[in-house]
Amino acid sequence: ATAAVTGVATGNTTVTATAPGYPDSTSAIQVQNVKLSFVPSSATFYAGANFARSVTLVMNVNAVAGGQLITLSSSDSGIATAPATVTIAAGNSAVSFAITGVGPGTATITASSPGLSNGTFVADIIAPVVFVDNYEGRVDTATGIRRLHNLTIPLAAPIGGIPVTIT
Repeated sequence: ATAAVTGVATGNTTVTATAPGYPDSTSAIQVQNVKLSFVPSSATFYAGANFARSVTLVMNVNAVAGGQLITLSSSDSGIATAPATVTIAAGNSAVSFAITGVGPGTATITASSPGLSNGTFVADIIAPVVFVDNYEGRVDTATGIRRLHNLTIPLAAPIGGIPVTIT
């Protein structure tokens, strides 16, 4: 026969099974506080699918057989979203996925699973904007007046850059 043992607090204990006419059987049990955390724990990035931020959700122990299902929720889905659930595969302790900025502001993504300590990620989302200055450049004698314009963005461009159309 099998019996489920449910931990009620962290620590070590011994479970003893007894039955008339059979020798006692004992088993050492260790109850751990399983914690979830994000790497990184926060980030500032642009709104839009092209600028989604890859994060890694880490559990401080390896997932059991069948994996560990984690529920993800956003404090404001109008600012940042994540998949509804992710699974940390059996024998692993982490899973990576994308958080997408929807609109400017700050939202907290919470990872939770029954019996585990929640993990949080703070997403500070900014609207993708390009600033254009109107700096007067040098005069080219062959073509007349030439203006030099600088385009700047408030954060570093993501890998692959940001396409800019000038009209």
